[in-house]
Amino acid sequence: MRGAFLHKFLNARVERLAKIHPPYSPDLATSDSHLFLHLKKHLAGKKFDDDDDVQEEFMTWFKGLEKTSMTRG
Repeated sequence: MRGAFLHKFLNARVERLAKIHPPYSPDLATSDSHLFLHLKKHLAGKKFDDDDDVQEEFMTWFKGLEKTSMTRG
């Protein structure tokens, strides 16, 4: 009896959390996700003083990508 209550309670909680936090960002197309692996490799080991430095480094990296790399993957 107690196990059934716990099971229902946990399922209800998971459903509520899923509504609040979707498992993906609706702002990103699934085709964009491959960029993050390359960006992660580019930023590995680098240190930044503030958010502006991170944004500047990202823009430098992004502008340096070849247009063909977007279609090749």
